[in-house]
Amino acid sequence: MSYYLEGLIKALSHWRVLKRREAAYLLGEKRDPRAVPALIIVLESAEDPFVKMEAATALGKIGGPQAAAALLRCLQTRQPLPVRVAAVEALARQPISEDIVVGLRHAAVHDPNEIVRRLAQRVLEELGVRV
Repeated sequence: MSYYLEGLIKALSHWRVLKRREAAYLLGEKRDPRAVPALIIVLESAEDPFVKMEAATALGKIGGPQAAAALLRCLQTRQPLPVRVAAVEALARQPISEDIVVGLRHAAVHDPNEIVRRLAQRVLEELGVRV
């Protein structure tokens, strides 16, 4: 693993929130699948919703089965609104799969917030899937 990538992963646990957000953003821009496990930990355990949102966005940019599974879990748990919106947007970037369609359908019908429901419906429509 490169020194730069290691440094960014380490920065995900920096004491300053802004540093954690920046690290998640840069890992998404780097699109290195080796960052996925660390980003999943941030998505599932960080306290700051904007750090979690950035982790979800980064996972969407990197992609892969582990990232998609974590994003789907995010939609099924009680996450703040910006995190759920980022998860839906990130799932829209993934290759279509039955699990993603099922997760987006569930969000389109059952999410407590209309913004997430409408976004999930729009993503499904763009994928050519009926809700």
